[in-house]
Amino acid sequence: MSISVVLFDLGSTLLHFDANPEVIYPLMDQRLLDELTFLGYQLDAESFLEDFVRMAKDADDLGEETWIEIPTYEIVKTLLSKYGYPNVPEGDIRQALTGFYSVSQEYWKLELDAIPMLKELQRMGYRLGVISNASDVADVQVLLERDGLLGFFENVWISSSIGVCKPHPEIFAQALEYFQTPAEAIAFIGDTLAADILGADKAGMHSIWITRRADRPENHHLLNKIVPDFQIETLAEVPELLSSILS
Repeated sequence: MSISVVLFDLGSTLLHFDANPEVIYPLMDQRLLDELTFLGYQLDAESFLEDFVRMAKDADDLGEETWIEIPTYEIVKTLLSKYGYPNVPEGDIRQALTGFYSVSQEYWKLELDAIPMLKELQRMGYRLGVISNASDVADVQVLLERDGLLGFFENVWISSSIGVCKPHPEIFAQALEYFQTPAEAIAFIGDTLAADILGADKAGMHSIWITRRADRPENHHLLNKIVPDFQIETLAEVPELLSSILS
């Protein structure tokens, strides 16, 4: 059976983060605090930032261990309740998160070969989608729209809107249900062995590991343990690879 649907991871696959997270993340945290302070919330800066960093890390750890996704919105809401603000308007949290993510959005860069590759896949007749592990839906939407990616995809699945993250089978099952296509006719392309490749393999999809941004500790210990069906270095290789699969 030939491939008819191609699904993509987002971060480090179609986009890459062109900065040191250890430098940028504290700036994001401070921007969150500044936005909340501007809105009138009286918060102890040091303890609030410490609590937010701890809760965000706990959420990340939970996601890795259980594949449960806790949106950043829920973290901020819970934290504000702890600090004496139990009924914060949704708009206040969203405004604060808009500022928070605007800091990192500046450093997410579109891969130069992404648009040409997507145009070629559309020309070849493939149906396209995105499955992204991300803690805020609005942040992903901004990136997709800003970089001209959104129009290529029939649908986008974001873990924070589903409640689970890759490699949880539910997020892949939703894509299978949407496309009404056998798993063996779907290829999934991503950079993370544990989330992308394992998830695609368990769903019965063809797994394609893109490696140019994959030299990271979370992949190193899984080499030879999680083995992709195919491996590429760049997005430019995708059209030819897809043409060769089961051709």
